[in-house]
Amino acid sequence: MILLLAVRENKLRLLKYPSPLLHYGLFIILFLDLVKSRISKLIINNNLMKQMLFFLAMIFCGVFSGLIVNILIPYTRFSYYASSFYLESKSISSLIYIILVFYLIILGGKIKNSLFDDSIVLLSLCTISFCLVTSGVAVLSGRTFQFFLLLEPILINHFLNVKKTRIIGFLLLILSISKLVLYLI
Repeated sequence: MILLLAVRENKLRLLKYPSPLLHYGLFIILFLDLVKSRISKLIINNNLMKQMLFFLAMIFCGVFSGLIVNILIPYTRFSYYASSFYLESKSISSLIYIILVFYLIILGGKIKNSLFDDSIVLLSLCTISFCLVTSGVAVLSGRTFQFFLLLEPILINHFLNVKKTRIIGFLLLILSISKLVLYLI
């Protein structure tokens, strides 16, 4: 799926649309892929009003994501999550990490304007945005974050290979290593 999202050719792009038939979790990834161009246009645009509306919409979705999931979860096969600690919000340390990565990805995009043409950066930005929006539901945000962990080494490599964004790549690498060290302790 990651390979198909990174490919720009139209023939191979069409192969990813039936992929959610294999696993229902790929619907989220497909949704993120479909909205990534809209998000990049909003962030790259120098119109401050549009950027503020975008971030306000993210905060609004984040506040109500827990409520929506609590309403819908009894009607799914995941009803055992209802009233459990899985539906609590993410920890403060996880939120700080996600916000720092989100900021570094946007900063990398601002340093080199054409950086948002790369699918891996856009997909990473959309995935980390979805983690922020759904932070009210730890299990949903956590599983999306696990997908981001697959993208993270590719994203770090991408930033390290571009001369203008090498410092962003090093900062992401330091964040990733510190996350690993804290996890192992």
